[in-house]
Formats: sequence, C-alpha cells, structure tokens
Amino acid sequence: TVSAKAMGPTGPGNTVQTAAVTYTVANATQTITFTPPTTATFGDAPILLSATGGASGNPVTFAVTSGPGNITGGNTLNITGAGTIVVTASQAGDATYSAAPDVPVSIVVSPRAVTIAANNTTRLYGALNPPNPGYSITSGTLATGDSIASVSYTYQNSATATAFAGTTHSITPGTAVFSTGSIGNYAITYVNGLLRITRAPLTITINNQTKTYGTAFTFNGSEFTTTGLLNADQVNYVAMTSNGAPGYATVAGSPYPIVPSTSFGTGLGNYNISYVNGAMTVIKATPVITWGTPAAITFGTPLSSTQLNATASVSGTFTYSPAAGTVLNTSSATLSVTFTPTSTSNYTTATASVTQITVAGATSVAKIGAAPPYSSIQAAYNAAVNNDVIEVIGTNVPGNLTANKPSTTVTIKGGYTSTFTPVPANTTTIQGTVTLQQGTVIMDGIVVK
Repeated sequence: TVSAKAMGPTGPGNTVQTAAVTYTVANATQTITFTPPTTATFGDAPILLSATGGASGNPVTFAVTSGPGNITGGNTLNITGAGTIVVTASQAGDATYSAAPDVPVSIVVSPRAVTIAANNTTRLYGALNPPNPGYSITSGTLATGDSIASVSYTYQNSATATAFAGTTHSITPGTAVFSTGSIGNYAITYVNGLLRITRAPLTITINNQTKTYGTAFTFNGSEFTTTGLLNADQVNYVAMTSNGAPGYATVAGSPYPIVPSTSFGTGLGNYNISYVNGAMTVIKATPVITWGTPAAITFGTPLSSTQLNATASVSGTFTYSPAAGTVLNTSSATLSVTFTPTSTSNYTTATASVTQITVAGATSVAKIGAAPPYSSIQAAYNAAVNNDVIEVIGTNVPGNLTANKPSTTVTIKGGYTSTFTPVPANTTTIQGTVTLQQGTVIMDGIVVK
C-alpha cells in the first residue's frame, strides 16, 4: 500500500489531505524446456530424462501419465511395452515464481522386430514328420527377460509318408507363444523352413542254399528276404553270384559266399540298401550205380564178373556180397554191392542190390542104386532104407539135410560125376546144414559148409 499527502499554503483555512493507493504485485512466471526422444523401440535401454526448469530453481520432476512405462530414480524412464508413453515434466513455484506449466511429451515405442525361422530338418522316407523341428531367431533379439515357450508348425500338404526321398517340403511356423513377455511387444516375421526326405534303410538278406557236388545251381533272383520295405514298394529281383554255383565247386571249399550285386523293383530309390551275403553249401554227391538183374545160373556155378558187373557214374571200387567165387546154396539170393568212390571228398559211398538171382539146380543130385536120381539129398534120404548108399554128384549141392530115421544107417558118398561115375579125388560140398536127429549117417567124400 502506498500513501500520498498533499501539501498547500499554510495558514488559516488551509488543510492537509492524505490519500492511500494499494498495488498487487503478481509472481513471476517460469517455463520448462523438456525435449526427450519421441520414438523408441521396445527393449531399448532406459531413457535418462532431463529438462531445464525456470528461475525458481526448483527441480523438474517427471511422471508417466499414460502408456507402457515407469519412472525410477526420479529421471529414468523404463519402457515396459510397445505403445505411446506420455511423460510429463513438472516444476513447482516459490514466493516469487509460479509453478511452471506441465510439459507432456509423447514417446512412441515401436514393437521390437524379430524374425523367427523354422529350422530345416530331415526325416526318413515313410516316417512321420517331426512334431517340433525347432526354430531360430535369424534377426533381432528378444528383450531381456522375455522368452518364447513354443512355436507351432505346419507342414506342406505334400509331406506325406509316401513323399519320395530327395524331395523338399516347406515348414511354416505358426504364432509364437511367450512364456515371459508379450507377443504384442514384437513385430515378428515368420520364415518357412524346409523338410528334406532322406532314404530309409532297407536290408536285403540272401537266402542260404545247398546243392550237390557236380550239379550247377542257377539263381532265379528270388532267393532273398527283405527288412524295411515301406508303403507298396517291392523288390522283385536281386542279381547274385556265387563261386559255389558251378557244378565243379568242391565240397571242401564250401560254404561259398552268395554275393548280391543289384536289386530291381518299385520305389527302391527311396532306400539306402544294404546287403547280407548268403552261403552256398556243397554236399557230397551219391554215385549212381547201374546193375541189372543177372541171368539165372546153374547150381554149382561160382559167382563171377558175369553176375557181379555193377557200374558207377564215377571211378571207384566195388565190394560185392557174396564175393566172386561164392557158390550160392539156395535157389535164390540177393546180391549186394558197396561202392567206394575214388574221390571221397566229393562223393559218398553207395550201395545197391539186385533182385534175387534164381539158381537152377542140377536135374540129378543124388541116386540110390539103380533107382531114378533125386533132385536133392533130402529127397534121396527120405527114400533110403537101412544100409542104403546115396551117391551125390557135383562139386556143390545146395540144401539142408535132416536125418531122422531111427535104427537106420545111411551112407552118403560124394564126388560122383553127372553120370554117377565115382571120382575118388573129388568131394561134394553140401551148401547148407546137416542135422542128425535119429539113426546113423556116414559121410564119405562129403564136406558140409
């Protein structure tokens, strides 16, 4: 308040006037200069805020009035997400200066650019597609503390179980799922990966074979088994060779490897084929014996090469039973032979027999005095009476003799010719048995065998 006094001449009749005037003085104004960056990217480092205040000297304070951010330490702006952050700078007044007008500034935070690419991967022909081929961040990075829990994937429709080996098919990554952080803070570009179909394993195992020495084995291409064929693929033929296949392959050299070389079929380009050798075993051959049934021989005729005349398909030796020189003592007999090959390493021994050989007996074998001759000693004995003499012809006489006449003496003399002429130096062999049950039998020039 200001007072003023008016002064005039002094004297009688004059007075002094005083007047008062009141003035109001307003506080001075102040302003803030605040120019933070107006753009940022999610994941950027915190922004250190600064501003120039007015003459009051009071500090400028900062506050986030909207948007994804916060202030720490008074002047550090932390970006917590993509969007627009409004930061307001303020300065208080004092007795002289009024508070400065607030200065709000908008900071546009862009999403963080990241490229997620599905990893390239492979799988075997005929198999299922990998459920999680994985991904890589090929450009950009996640903000500190953020992480992706999973990414889904979609395979190209052509990536079926029948897709050929060597073909490629796209893998499209789907939306990423964050375990920490938010997908809204990122501008994600997704890049396809590639699935390459690789050959599946296929094993072809050659079957073992057995053949006889001297015979050739011809492969028809089907002597194999497979492990690992898929879908409708087939192996129709396998080329194979073996040193054991020719007829001359020896027993001692076996087993011989059976080695496959090439396979033919449908869809075999989808496989890595591995082969397992087979084995060719050569066994000994059995020689073929040829032996016809001998013609009948007369009793007393010793066996010879006329009867014992077997032949074999290979060289070797024959062992006959009965042996050559044997005089058969029955009306028929079975002749047998055992053949031993010269090459026992490649051939087995072999046996054979011929059907019974009929032995024709002599028309006259024995005679008693002037009676007609008998065809066997037994027949003559049956006709003999006490003290009869039975004359026997020939060198060998087949048959058995059973003497069973009580109180009877019979003499049997051998060595006679077919005309029943005695030859004292000769003897007759009875090819059989002589059984004495009753009576007496006198042998003269008789040998029992």
